Amino acid sequence: MRRWVWGVLFGVLLLTSSCKQQKPQEAEEYFAGAWLALHGDDGYLSDQGQSQMKHLFDLGIRWVAYAPEPSMEDVTQPEIVDHSDMDKHRQVIRALHQKGHKVLLFPRIESPTFFRRKNPLWRGDIAMGDEASWGRFHDNMEKMLVTYATMAEEEGVEFFCMGLEYRHSTTKFPQRWRQMIEALRTCYSGKITYSANWYQEFEQVSFWDDLDYIGVGAYFPVADAPNASHQRMRQGWMPILSKLKGLSQQYGRKLIFTEVGYPCVDQAGWKPWEWTTKAGKSISQKHQADCYRAFFDTFRRESWFSGFVIWRFHTDTRYIEDWEYSPQDRMAEEVIRKELAKPR
Repeated sequence: MRRWVWGVLFGVLLLTSSCKQQKPQEAEEYFAGAWLALHGDDGYLSDQGQSQMKHLFDLGIRWVAYAPEPSMEDVTQPEIVDHSDMDKHRQVIRALHQKGHKVLLFPRIESPTFFRRKNPLWRGDIAMGDEASWGRFHDNMEKMLVTYATMAEEEGVEFFCMGLEYRHSTTKFPQRWRQMIEALRTCYSGKITYSANWYQEFEQVSFWDDLDYIGVGAYFPVADAPNASHQRMRQGWMPILSKLKGLSQQYGRKLIFTEVGYPCVDQAGWKPWEWTTKAGKSISQKHQADCYRAFFDTFRRESWFSGFVIWRFHTDTRYIEDWEYSPQDRMAEEVIRKELAKPR
């Protein structure tokens, strides 16, 4: 009898071991992505747009960030308006999937007050004047996000970002953000993140543990002068890397750069966030390429770092200025190609 019992137990153990071997744990996703800037109403669906989708895939890019743009006429008032064509958004998502890409859906608030030559504002300036207005703003935002998340679920979108750089909202109302995340979980089953600004926001966000990934817009200065060397920028990354690693460990979440990019100028490593003009700068494909090389060499072997989304490529290359961020047909593109060809 005792031999029979031990035989049964041994058989169960063998069966259990066999089942485990048949179902190996799925490797965690690494995000090799890019933003693809829209030109014209049919930018993504045009011949040029379709060609650039294929070009990104051939380059090794597997994720594309697509950003519908609801709008605020006044960033001190809570109204959020969205006149975009939801059917067109669906068409773009389907086209990206057909080209083999996964999609990071990234509805982000725009405003005619952003990035003007005179008195320019940005998303970090969105701020209400009283608690009641903040309440209406968050209600409007939740409604907008749920609308897009519902569409994302229906279209099989793999990743959803709640927005970016809303620093006054995220740091002052973390509990309201937790509520919005919970609302998204009821209608969307994919991964969710938020894109915090590199300056005075990402360290202050306190709801990372409710999200699947920590997201950071990574325009960190890694040099203190133009034309910094690759080695100097590697050194410049070290204290930033340490801080980001600590944040990942604190919240138990891996981190991605929801935006990382460098303009094609000699000051790219020093002031990567400056993009509205090339005045006082020199065009430098080499320095842009060195910036990417320093970034990749710094983060390649970090297990807590789960990838990046490059800012940015264009659906129509005729719109690319010589000084701006695009690596298309530049030395930086070859750096990206070689990096993405390496095994992970």
